[in-house]
Amino acid sequence: MKVDFGSFAPDQPAQLQNLVGGQNLMPKSAGTFGPVPAFSPNYSALAARCQGAFYSVDSAGNTALWAGTASVLYKLASGTSFSDVKKVGGYACAATDVWEFEQFGQYVIACNITDAIQSYELGVSSLFADLSATAPKAKHMAVVANFLMLGNTNDGTYGLQPDGLWWSAIFDPTDFPTVGTSAAAAVQSGRTNISGKGGAIQRIIARVGTLDGLVVQEKQISRIIYVGSPDVFQFQPMEGAKGTPAPQSVVGYGGLMYYLGEDGFYINDGTQSIPIGAGQVDEFFYDSVDPVKLDRVIGIVDPINKLYIVAYPSAGSSTGNPDRLLMYNYISRKWAPPALCDIETLTRLGSLGYTLEDLDAFGTVDSITTSFDSRFWMGDGKPVLSAFDSSHRAGTFSGANLEAIAETGDIDAGSARLLSGAIRPLVSGNAATVTAAIGHRKTQNENVTYTSYRGLNRNQEVPVRVNNRHLRFLLKIAAGNSWTHVQGLEFEAEPVSDL
Repeated sequence: MKVDFGSFAPDQPAQLQNLVGGQNLMPKSAGTFGPVPAFSPNYSALAARCQGAFYSVDSAGNTALWAGTASVLYKLASGTSFSDVKKVGGYACAATDVWEFEQFGQYVIACNITDAIQSYELGVSSLFADLSATAPKAKHMAVVANFLMLGNTNDGTYGLQPDGLWWSAIFDPTDFPTVGTSAAAAVQSGRTNISGKGGAIQRIIARVGTLDGLVVQEKQISRIIYVGSPDVFQFQPMEGAKGTPAPQSVVGYGGLMYYLGEDGFYINDGTQSIPIGAGQVDEFFYDSVDPVKLDRVIGIVDPINKLYIVAYPSAGSSTGNPDRLLMYNYISRKWAPPALCDIETLTRLGSLGYTLEDLDAFGTVDSITTSFDSRFWMGDGKPVLSAFDSSHRAGTFSGANLEAIAETGDIDAGSARLLSGAIRPLVSGNAATVTAAIGHRKTQNENVTYTSYRGLNRNQEVPVRVNNRHLRFLLKIAAGNSWTHVQGLEFEAEPVSDL
């Protein structure tokens, strides 16, 4: 009998053929899962917890990496050490807030709601400086239709406006004329508040579907449509589209927006929000996540592996930082069991590129843990899935494969018992250290009892004998094995009378 692993769907009944548990699996297309590489630090540590990171590419094609802590902004353009490029006096970003970064032409712009918006002109600046004396402070921002659009703002005239939007002069992120003046009208700069009961603005995402962007609030999503003078923008609430309690879960890629809603995960295409976690992982996620740390839930798209990845702190996270990665393959539309991690933030950073002489800064050939096949070394400026670990070090997921575990749902033969025989794991690649175990119970109301793990025999089978009505299977692939795909398993079993 063959058991395909299907998708990770712990919200479904246990007797369907899907995974109900496991760890460190990456969802692939064609009905398989792959390994999850370990995090490999590449750079020297920041002085404190990373609260946002970004990469820029200037007009000459040069890549730079940026990061922010509570009090410092950093830049790295070569080597392995980030340089302190904060403005004189530093910053006071709250622990529950993050730095958001954008590139507008040759400007790298950074914001948090506490400090004045910061600007660094590539090729000119040596330190960050205030973007504009007339710009408000803002929690969120995006480059929308050639404007710098700010959301959840605070300034001396209007005060704190959680549902407020403010945009710069067209083509100039440094110009914020007084609202309502002829000078503002001439450059199409303005501000508004999103009507309704949507709550605080949580994120602004540019270019979704055919729209100029979306504004995501706590309870509502609105379309952004550029219409030119005199109104400049229209903001239209999207019927039925829910907002988010987790601002960092919202990410745009390829004309789509991925996000965590108050009841689960969604993709928005500019016309509607489509559930992608319902009946699969939504209940599991909200049962697992630390409910008071939703500000630390971080979403990212990894286009190389076709994944929407959500880093989150579980209820057992001692630091409040993300310790789990939940992955969704948007091609095969399947989830995988969480991967274990210990990170401060999840991001994509552009590869800088290094010569053989530069490798000395990373250690010896024997001590470097990042695979030399990794995109990290290529230097083409293309983004690489990256993170900052709990020691404040940036790096990539390019180390040895982590220990992988897959747990199936229950298999039964109606009212009869099943007597199991050999298990044959369907694993591709060099996976020499594969073990298997069986969970079993008489009824669905009983707890599952598990056998101990056993290894492969000379026939590449795992002999495990169990006699019970409901059987489930566990496969474990040891850390460091260079396997590529696991599809499921085959097992021998025969029904026996229940005497």
